Amino acid sequence: MPEREIMQLSSLYTVKEEWPKLELEAAMLNIRPGHNQRLMEASTAFRK
Repeated sequence: MPEREIMQLSSLYTVKEEWPKLELEAAMLNIRPGHNQRLMEASTAFRK
C-alpha cells in the first residue's frame, strides 16, 4: 500500500463520462506502523 493514494468517486460510476457532473477526490493516508512517520509524530491521537 502506498504512503498516500488519491481516490476518485467517479471511478465507481457504472456509466463512465469524460466530464462527470460530480467528482469527489479523497486522499487516503497509510497509517500502518512505519508509514507516514511525520504525520504520526505530529498527531497526538496517532501517538497513543
